[in-house]
Amino acid sequence: MRSYVWIFLGLIKSLTSLLPTPPVSLIDPLHSLKLRSQCKLQCPISGQCWIEPLTKDVLTVSVECGFDTFLFRNQSLMQDFKPLARFRTVQLRGQQLFDVDEERIIGKVVRVDDHQSQNEAVFLAGKEDVVLLDAPDWKIIPAENLIAAYQPTSTRLFAMATSAAEARVLFETLEVGTDGVVLKTSSPDDVRALKEYLEMRSLPNETLEECEVVGVHASGMGERVCVDTCSLLGEDEGLLVG
Repeated sequence: MRSYVWIFLGLIKSLTSLLPTPPVSLIDPLHSLKLRSQCKLQCPISGQCWIEPLTKDVLTVSVECGFDTFLFRNQSLMQDFKPLARFRTVQLRGQQLFDVDEERIIGKVVRVDDHQSQNEAVFLAGKEDVVLLDAPDWKIIPAENLIAAYQPTSTRLFAMATSAAEARVLFETLEVGTDGVVLKTSSPDDVRALKEYLEMRSLPNETLEECEVVGVHASGMGERVCVDTCSLLGEDEGLLVG
């Protein structure tokens, strides 16, 4: 009798091996959730940009766009928004950036409006995990100076922006940009525009290759322009036009 049981079980196993493999989600219901989580972490906007939402619409659209870190200055506002979705919460406590979920201080915010405060921000390079630059009236020059100062260090430099256009400028300053931006806005359109820019920014860059000029031909009249670069260009340097 026992031998018949083993033969029957072996037959079932053989027939099962011939069946198509069931979908991953049927094998492990949590696997698809894990994959979605991995895709989110690999998204170019994850961790690169925080949102300071001034309205619930901004928070909702931000979550839908894939932003997962939100900055709050007001305790009551944070408590009102927290039940709406799952996200990482950073709270501004004085000059300190406090990660509410991890219950630890992750950096400082520095307001820069003159050379002295700019020097104080430079001093923090390499001493904090994150430094948030808040320069409402004097933005580009401090951003340039701090990007240069922070590059050799492990400190991540973030900067406050009040529009998607402003955030784009900060990401492109000195062709290096800040490590991240905090977008403070009441407009969901700013959030959508920033997402589109960050997705475009993640596309592979075009590369230039050497080529040989094999001929020169007259092509008729055209627009004339004068570019005075005598003091800017060195040997073997030129302009790429067209």
